[in-house]
Amino acid sequence: MQRVTVITNIFNEEYLLPFWLKYHKNVFDHGIVIDWCSTDKSVSIIREICPTWEIRQTKNMVNGNPCFETYSADREIMEIERTVPGYKIFLNVTEWLMSTAPIKQILNFKAVNKCYPLNVLTPINALPEYTPTSTKEFIACFRNRLIPVIDKRFFRYIFNRSNGEYKAGRHFTNVSTDLDTLDWHNYTPIMNQMYIVWLGFFPLTEDMWQRKLTVKAHMCKELELGRGTCFQHFWEIDEMKQDYAKLCENIPLHSSDLNYSIDLAIQTAEL
Repeated sequence: MQRVTVITNIFNEEYLLPFWLKYHKNVFDHGIVIDWCSTDKSVSIIREICPTWEIRQTKNMVNGNPCFETYSADREIMEIERTVPGYKIFLNVTEWLMSTAPIKQILNFKAVNKCYPLNVLTPINALPEYTPTSTKEFIACFRNRLIPVIDKRFFRYIFNRSNGEYKAGRHFTNVSTDLDTLDWHNYTPIMNQMYIVWLGFFPLTEDMWQRKLTVKAHMCKELELGRGTCFQHFWEIDEMKQDYAKLCENIPLHSSDLNYSIDLAIQTAEL
């Protein structure tokens, strides 16, 4: 089936959500949003920009409140994936799928149980308190400085199998992919003509820092830290800024493939 679906989850994402939706609604055929009981305008934004997308409330609730636990979240996402035909991918609202061609020209629809691993890059932008005013402008900022963060974010996966068979956090999978035979000394940052841009520190604004502090309100610190998962979600702003400073030391990537994919993304956002 030549259908491609994106699955995401949200909790008070009105800051980034309009940009993310206006781009990805033209990349995918359908979207499923798991809402962790947002109290801002996130749900109404989705209904306005993507009226045909599904919005589902998370099943991970304790005493009437959402409770984010890594493995439970993974299971909930995989349960949804099993009901979705065709290709599918899970993305956070901080993650943008970029490609060197429309993804339906890249994906092999004749393959069975195909899984593409996608490398992760992140934009570094030293302009403080600058937020783009349009999705086109937002994507154009990716061109300023993109760096690889494979050691931090690992991979995302787009596949047409039943589900992602994820390990913790959906960055790892038990599914066999071409990572098993990858030559790490010669691999290309743009794997399979597709990659992910992760907005870990973009735009560099106070709203961005505050957004990063909201997740831990629905997490169990003792449980996650006790098993070594999601530790970064419990950092204070000073620790996050130290992490950002280390990223800034990375060497930026420059290639014609990157420029072409960004140009294509800008065109896609304008459809």
